[in-house]
Amino acid sequence: MKRLGAILILALMISVLAAPAVFADAGNLKLTDNYPQDGTTGASTDNLSVKLYFNQDVKPKSKAVAKSNEAAITFKDNKGKEVPVIVKYHPKKKGQMIVLADATSGASSKKGAVKIKSNTKYTVTIDKSFQATNGDTMSEPQVISFTTIDQGQASRIQFLMMGAMVVIMVVVTVRSGKKEAEKEKEKKKKNGPVNPYKVAKKTGKSVEDVVKKDEDRKAKKLAAEEKRKAKEEKRRSKYGYLMNEIASDNKRVSRPRPISEGGSSYRHVVAKKTTKNSGKQQKSTKPKNQTGKQKNSKNKNKSKKKK
Repeated sequence: MKRLGAILILALMISVLAAPAVFADAGNLKLTDNYPQDGTTGASTDNLSVKLYFNQDVKPKSKAVAKSNEAAITFKDNKGKEVPVIVKYHPKKKGQMIVLADATSGASSKKGAVKIKSNTKYTVTIDKSFQATNGDTMSEPQVISFTTIDQGQASRIQFLMMGAMVVIMVVVTVRSGKKEAEKEKEKKKKNGPVNPYKVAKKTGKSVEDVVKKDEDRKAKKLAAEEKRKAKEEKRRSKYGYLMNEIASDNKRVSRPRPISEGGSSYRHVVAKKTTKNSGKQQKSTKPKNQTGKQKNSKNKNKSKKKK
């Protein structure tokens, strides 16, 4: 009886542990979007990758599931050669992951390594055994195909665009130069001498009208020039007057002169004071600044005279 109860309890535990696998649906997991899209052309050869978006969380809870999911994704070129992949799951956004081609591209690729080629079709296949976090799988495998960019064609297009830019710059420069030359020529022609007979023949006007028009033009030009000169002269005279006013405050002399010639008695007063002081010093018997030797010599002389 005890043995039968133990068997029933064991069977119940097995059924509880197997419940997630029973409830996992084989069609609930779906691929909602991917980049690049299926049939895309012009994909970059550098860091070639595919972003996948699912309708639920696909981040695996165990290393075994992660390894199984990575094995369920294949990355092949147009010849069926498989490219190693690195699978990364987004840490915050559920259902988002990236499949990165673990390959080298360009001239720096090592010998024997897989290289991403330009203008080549690549296919990424996600097997239906790929599992979500809760164990759900897809009802059918998903296939995404795209073609990498044609580097040769891209280089040719870039070269043509650069050539077109150079041509446009040359044309614009030449046109602007011609316009400037025409303006200069027209200006010289307008300001230069006029042949009345030639102009009359060209315009159909009389020679007198042409001459009169030319004289009026010269008179207007001369009047404008005179007006400009008068304005310039007025401006110069105004600023010249101001400069003269400033310069008039500074007097010039022919030679350096002492202050006494200007009527100042400062030096005479100083001289009188110095003479008075010198007389006082001569009369003084006790000079202020005497050394000890001088005092001793004077005392000795006094003692000799007393004897």
